[in-house]
Amino acid sequence: MATTGSVVYDKDGMLSRDLSAAWAAAERVVGTLRHNTHYYFMSCNKAYPGQKGMTPSQQYTIDQTGCLHVGLIVGKTAFRQNKFTASYLHVRRLADNPNTWTQTRHDWDEVKRMQRIDYGGTTTSSKANIDRVIRKGEEWITLSKGKYDKEWNCLAYYRFMASKL
Repeated sequence: MATTGSVVYDKDGMLSRDLSAAWAAAERVVGTLRHNTHYYFMSCNKAYPGQKGMTPSQQYTIDQTGCLHVGLIVGKTAFRQNKFTASYLHVRRLADNPNTWTQTRHDWDEVKRMQRIDYGGTTTSSKANIDRVIRKGEEWITLSKGKYDKEWNCLAYYRFMASKL
């Protein structure tokens, strides 16, 4: 690790973050994690009790999961340390282009307020390769043809992505 001021970088020059919090969050769901293993989870932005969806598709997601929005968390545990390096991917519709899905990816490091994660499973390093995962998300977007209904929504995206892992 190299430090520049208060910013910490790993050996590859990547910005470092506290990966032990991600390990702890994943372990609360899975139980004991195995080192050097790829895991995936459904990320859930929880609906408030009695909250209704703004669209029939969102209501379907709430009815199925208790979540307003879901996404995919995929990552790998460290070889020896209790650390979990993960990415969060999800689809959304932009206000300025509501007939098109867009996929975004962010680093994931812990469960946030009003969020939960549900264990999806383990997978292989080749299936969890982030470039491959992003391509699968782009494939889902193409297949959706811009539709937004019970078959084409954030939950359908998660289920499609999980089926590829």
